[in-house]
Amino acid sequence: MTAAPARIYVMDASAMLALGKGEPGGDVVEAILNDPRNVSYAHGMNLCEVFYIVRRDRGDTGAREVLQDLHSLGVTAREDLDAAFRLEVGRLKADYAVALPDCCGLALALRVGGTFVTADHKELDPVDAAGVCPIRFIR
Repeated sequence: MTAAPARIYVMDASAMLALGKGEPGGDVVEAILNDPRNVSYAHGMNLCEVFYIVRRDRGDTGAREVLQDLHSLGVTAREDLDAAFRLEVGRLKADYAVALPDCCGLALALRVGGTFVTADHKELDPVDAAGVCPIRFIR
């Protein structure tokens, strides 16, 4: 019997924060991370967002703990920022009203053939409607 191919997900800060804060949609993220058939990534810029948002409430130690928890749950950090990646990020930023870290996450999803996981309809509905890459809205 052949194993099912891995499903690849790229986590946005909003998805990771929903999981960490027990917000609506956090259960969707948890299910993705708990499925052993899935591979989950987050771009360093999205992890930076998680860090600074959590740091405001829980300090440096608390923010580092959240990043470690995400790693322990299977979120692999990616630091892609080569020339081709930067151009793709720039194209996305020029074409859509999306925050730069989200452009990094979207570009990573395109690069790895994955689905971008987010709670951010406001910025990402137009990207989804344009069919740029698969997007999974958690709420």
